[in-house]
Amino acid sequence: MSFEASLPRILVVDDNEEIHRDYRKVLDRGSTTSRVDVLADELFDAEPKSRASDSHSDSNSDAQPRYSIDSAFQGREALERVVAAKSEGRPYAVAFVDMRMPPGWDGMRTIEELWKVDEHLEIVICTAFADYSWEDLLRKFGARDQLLILKKPFDIAEVSQLASALSKKWTLARAARLNVEALQEMVRERTVSLEKAKMRLERELDQRRALEECLRTSETRYAIAAQAANDGLWDWDLSSGRIYYSTRWKSLMGCADHEIGATKQEWLDRVHPADLGRLESALETLVAGTSALLNIEYRMRHRDGQFRWMLTRGMAVAGTDGKPARIAGSQSDITSRRAAEDQLKRDALRDALTGLPNRTLFVDRLQQCILSARRTPERYAVLFLDLDRFKGVNDSLGHVAGDQVLIAVADRLKKSLRVSDSVGLAPRHSIARLGGDEFLVLLRNLTHEADALRVAERILEIVGQPVEVNGQRATCPVSIGIAYGSADHKSPEEVIRDADTAMYHAKASGAGKYALFEPRMHEAVLSRWRLENDLRHAIEREELLVVYQPIVDTKTGHVVEVEALMRWKHATLGFVSPLEFIPLAEETGLILPIGRWILEKACAQCRVWVEEGKATEKLKVAINVSARQLASEGFAEEVAEIVREARIGGNQVRLEITESVLLETSGKLQATMPKLRNLEIDFHLDDFGTGYSSLRYLQDLPVEALKIDRTFVSQMLENSTSLSIVRAIIALAHALDLRVVAEGVETKAQLECLQEIGCDFAQGYYFARPLPAEEVGAVLSRTLDV
Repeated sequence: MSFEASLPRILVVDDNEEIHRDYRKVLDRGSTTSRVDVLADELFDAEPKSRASDSHSDSNSDAQPRYSIDSAFQGREALERVVAAKSEGRPYAVAFVDMRMPPGWDGMRTIEELWKVDEHLEIVICTAFADYSWEDLLRKFGARDQLLILKKPFDIAEVSQLASALSKKWTLARAARLNVEALQEMVRERTVSLEKAKMRLERELDQRRALEECLRTSETRYAIAAQAANDGLWDWDLSSGRIYYSTRWKSLMGCADHEIGATKQEWLDRVHPADLGRLESALETLVAGTSALLNIEYRMRHRDGQFRWMLTRGMAVAGTDGKPARIAGSQSDITSRRAAEDQLKRDALRDALTGLPNRTLFVDRLQQCILSARRTPERYAVLFLDLDRFKGVNDSLGHVAGDQVLIAVADRLKKSLRVSDSVGLAPRHSIARLGGDEFLVLLRNLTHEADALRVAERILEIVGQPVEVNGQRATCPVSIGIAYGSADHKSPEEVIRDADTAMYHAKASGAGKYALFEPRMHEAVLSRWRLENDLRHAIEREELLVVYQPIVDTKTGHVVEVEALMRWKHATLGFVSPLEFIPLAEETGLILPIGRWILEKACAQCRVWVEEGKATEKLKVAINVSARQLASEGFAEEVAEIVREARIGGNQVRLEITESVLLETSGKLQATMPKLRNLEIDFHLDDFGTGYSSLRYLQDLPVEALKIDRTFVSQMLENSTSLSIVRAIIALAHALDLRVVAEGVETKAQLECLQEIGCDFAQGYYFARPLPAEEVGAVLSRTLDV
């Protein structure tokens, strides 16, 4: 703290600037320790200031100031200074206040306001008038030792004495207050500390009493519960080393009461060697006092020689010295529970239907194989299997039959591996069921990579044979992807992923095939994933287009129908083949929103042609429908809504389905087709003759026309077999009162041949390529060359 900051502060409040100068002249004389100061020190019992030398007694040239003096010319200004001084932590000790200070507050009001903010301020009232007596001040402020009256004109000695005495009094009073406050704070802190300690002690005592009560209650209850639960009890006296074993404890070992003594060895000698160390260590922690509770499972030898699982619980009880004096507890036979837990663990790692390992166990074994291959060179391979046509078995024969097929496949997979490699006989190979109709095979310690191919061929041969189910023969060929383990594989998931990728390539090449994984396949999968992603946004990006190909009456040359065909103009790839994106849409389920979109577009366009006068309401539009659409909930209602919004008749709509769709959705079609027929919607059976057929569908389902696949039409002039097939299809259709449409007609000769053998309608490049809607309008009104 600076010297000036340590000086007592005095505030002079007077409206006369001359008075302020007088005060400073009087109070700034601070060169010597005056007699007044000495008397003040003695009066207030303060440490006397050291006397100045006589040489300085009469000189003020080197004197230090005794006070820090401030001026205020009005009462409000004085109040502001007192407030500021107090907030700074350097309050005024004394204020000399003039009684009259026009035009502001008078002295009485000023004093009243100053004491409101600083009740310890020493005040001297300075007045030259007799209109305020001491009695008036007492009535106003009461008897206070902080108020004195100084009559004008001032006596220099009197002012100096008042300043010295009052500032000294204020300083000592302030020091006393601070000491009292510090003592009070110390007392308060100590009181709080003692109260907290008292509360802690009371809480600990309450907890101890509660624990003791709980222990007594628990001991009583446990004694009753142990008898009811048939637990064996034991009590070890650490001072004598003897252990009490209850009759039930001994009977758990198959022993009579007299056959087991009271030593610790009677217990430990019966413990399984693999568990003995754990039990001894746990008991030692209780004896040492580092643990108070025991809870351990281990095996003990029964009298019959078998080891049984036991659960032992115990508690250390302290003696008067606080150290463990005895340890007591119970023992339960948990053999049955452990067996059940082990079974649950096995079940958690096994497929419930086939008993094969599930994905979790397979991944664990594959992980071990990968780690082993890093330590020592080892050839291994993963086979990813997927049953072809399994969905058809489920849909046609039911899920129970499907389960029987899966069980048969699992058995055949085991047999397809050499006996020494079978699951359960040797750990070299593993078979797992992923779920659904997917299986995994892990082949380890392969001598040559060709070994995996031979296993795959054996699986194709054995698994692909028909399965007899409820008098029906179900055939489910299998597609296999093979991935050899390599240093690039960091995790089981990567190996399985590569095998899965290879399996999809095998499936794409036809049922009952296998394929080896190649890195380019992974790139193909990524490309396919990117294409799927783009297809998801194709509608909103307006990349999908609908084109229309006329279907012509072979007798008249009139366009009677148009087939709506979808095209995808990708933003960067250009036109993507329907053969590429339609199967992708069906597989991913995107065919549902895309199928609805093309239905809406085609039906709406049909109405536009009629309104433009380019076609009559006899014009029909044919739209291809997938199995997913037909099997989806509410499909018939969706079509009805689209037809209604397009303001066309249901008899103007033809839905084209393939034979494979009939096979996949036969159950659903029985419910869906009648609803569509009520709307007068007809069905065309597309690509007839290329798939698995059942003439029963032609009898049971409302098919209006058969469409001959383009492969037969393109070859019928050069290949007599193809021509015979075309003739047979036309004859069959007419016999069933169905119409026939020939697809892929490209030449006049093909058309004439079809006319000759009685084909009703034809479509193909001979008449027109698939055209945008605006170009089709011109074709609709023309008679084409037939």
